[in-house]
Amino acid sequence: MVGGRWLASALVWHEGPNLVSVAHVGAAEVDLVEVAETLTLLDERGWSELMAAAPAPRGILGVWLEDVPEGGAVITEVLAGSGAAHAGLLAGDVIVRVEGEPIETAAQLKDRLEGLRVGNLVRLTVVSDSAESTVDATIGERP
Repeated sequence: MVGGRWLASALVWHEGPNLVSVAHVGAAEVDLVEVAETLTLLDERGWSELMAAAPAPRGILGVWLEDVPEGGAVITEVLAGSGAAHAGLLAGDVIVRVEGEPIETAAQLKDRLEGLRVGNLVRLTVVSDSAESTVDATIGERP
C-alpha cells in the first residue's frame, strides 16, 4: 500500500451516462474507497440491472464476401438462418451501397457494419442478375 492506494491487478467498473462496463486495469494504483463504492453500487442495482445496462453484443449480417473489381462486395456464401438469408440475399449478389452510401470493397462494407448490434436493421442496395434492388436485413447473433 502506498499513500492509501494499493498497487494491484483489479477489475474496475466504469459508469458512463448510459453504460456500465468492466475494464481490467492490470498492475495499477487502485483507490480502495472507489472500488468499495462501486461494489456497493453493483449490490444496490443488482446483476439484472447491470446486465440490462451492458452494451448489446455485436452482430453479424451472415455473409462471406469478396471484392468486385468494378466496386462493391460480392456475396460468396450466406449463413443459413442469418439476417442476410431472411432478407433473401444469395451467393452471387453484389452489395453496392449500405444505407445509401456507396461500397467499393468488402473491407469497406465490413467497416460500415462493424458498429451494428443484434436486432439493428440495415438497408442494402444489391445488384443481382444485373437488376438493382434495395433490401432491409436484420443483424443477427454470432453463432
